[in-house]
Amino acid sequence: MYVALSLAAMIGLLVCLILIYTRLEIGLIEVPQRKRTMVHTTFSVYLGWITVAPIANVAALLVDLGWDAYNTTAIYITVAMILIALVLTVLNTYIRGDVAYAAVLVWALGGIIQKQMNTFLIPWVAGFSIVVIIAALALKKTGRLG
Repeated sequence: MYVALSLAAMIGLLVCLILIYTRLEIGLIEVPQRKRTMVHTTFSVYLGWITVAPIANVAALLVDLGWDAYNTTAIYITVAMILIALVLTVLNTYIRGDVAYAAVLVWALGGIIQKQMNTFLIPWVAGFSIVVIIAALALKKTGRLG
């Protein structure tokens, strides 16, 4: 029950951070370096963490509900959540070019690979996601993506 409440709180926090991120127009407007460093980067990193945190919380909820960690359904749910995070990150990169947000996702996905090395499919999808995010960032920075 506590895990479900934690997941609900995290989703509420995610919604609030998305609203703040949108309101600040991070990645869309030019701001002084100090504001970019102190405000925009801070919210980008925080939003990145809260984007990826539900993956861990859903996994914890599944364990709390008694699902086996090597259960095929749990693996596919985790893979689906990683792919959702990938799509959100590529969209964010395309629209805003937010390197800090993408870097958090790459780092977190690397941690998922390390933790789930013995699990079917999850490390492969996380690794694929890292490659796609880095490619999207490179394409954005060279002007070939949006």
